[in-house]
Amino acid sequence: MVLLYLADSVYARCGDDVYGLRVFGKEFFEDYLKVFDSVVICAREEIVDRPPAGRPQVTSDRIRFIGIPNVHGWKWMMGINQQSRKTLEESLAIADAVVARVPSSLGEAGMYAARRVGKPFLGEVVGDPWDSISNYGSNPIYKLFALWYFYRFQRFVKGLDMASYVSRRVLERRYPAHADAATEEYSSIRLPGDFILSPRTYKNSPRPIAMLCLSSFLGYKRHVDLINACSVLKQRSIPFTLHLVGDGPTQSQIRKKVAYLGITEDVVFHGYIADPRLLLEKIDACHVTVVPSAQEGLPRSMLEGMARGLGAIGSDVGGIPDLTRDSESFATGDYERLADILTEVATDPGRLSEMSAHAIGISQNYTSRILSPRRVRMYTLLRDRVSRP
Repeated sequence: MVLLYLADSVYARCGDDVYGLRVFGKEFFEDYLKVFDSVVICAREEIVDRPPAGRPQVTSDRIRFIGIPNVHGWKWMMGINQQSRKTLEESLAIADAVVARVPSSLGEAGMYAARRVGKPFLGEVVGDPWDSISNYGSNPIYKLFALWYFYRFQRFVKGLDMASYVSRRVLERRYPAHADAATEEYSSIRLPGDFILSPRTYKNSPRPIAMLCLSSFLGYKRHVDLINACSVLKQRSIPFTLHLVGDGPTQSQIRKKVAYLGITEDVVFHGYIADPRLLLEKIDACHVTVVPSAQEGLPRSMLEGMARGLGAIGSDVGGIPDLTRDSESFATGDYERLADILTEVATDPGRLSEMSAHAIGISQNYTSRILSPRRVRMYTLLRDRVSRP
């Protein structure tokens, strides 16, 4: 049987080879392939001249890729174009069932197309469009569009017969499927057991405290709140070093903010780190991981840091509260509360030790041993709903 996988991710094509993002290599599709004979990926593509550094190859004898135009912005958010829709229907014709990471324009179009031809569909809810769009910028039009998309996505999920959530605590409550739908909670995170370390114990407060923010530079990631909180730490004479890993369109703006606040010597911009070993070294050299985002599903970067013993501090959106303790959570945009938390953590080694123990305990719930059976159960149910002659 053939599974069609849909997502708004952008894959890179170099000749006959196709490359996914760092965490979407062949291993990402292992659980799908435990149930289905092969997977067809239908997603946006960009043509490159050389294999992109740090991005894993995804195509194999059991994984095929069909690309659609790499359209961005309002044109993509309002719906896929004519050529993309035609490619989607051609992809659907060779598949027996469909799974899509949503919210996504391609995923939503895929659900309605699958329904027309009577093929089962599983929606994997991995994010909240309200949080991401409403916090993308200060222009009021974002709030209006977010409200429109919120109700549209609610209606979409309500129509699903099968749905999974990275967080029941937030996403399933806000976007419930209908009462008779089959639902499950799991994420795409696959932490190897040997990746998880033992909890760290601090006898003294680290000076400086090393903070990690591993995130793309996008408006809704709210780096600005973390920078403002760091400025407060500077005023309080709390020694710190902030490590920013990632790239994106708002990086230049954040650099200017750092310079304006006079904390250039305390903030390190590492850019995108393609080498997994080098990235792991940066993670292990820090004490806490901070995710100030206005929208997250279940932040992989936070969980990877927690698995290495880093204490976790994050905003109260999406799946972040599933990972952090209430005492290390703050309302989106409340950089003063974030500064207070960072001050307390930087000056209390006992609390930092407790945070590390909590982080290791939580990360153990996100290993393949725990999550793989949940995913396989849903994929098996999806396969069993395929109509047979």
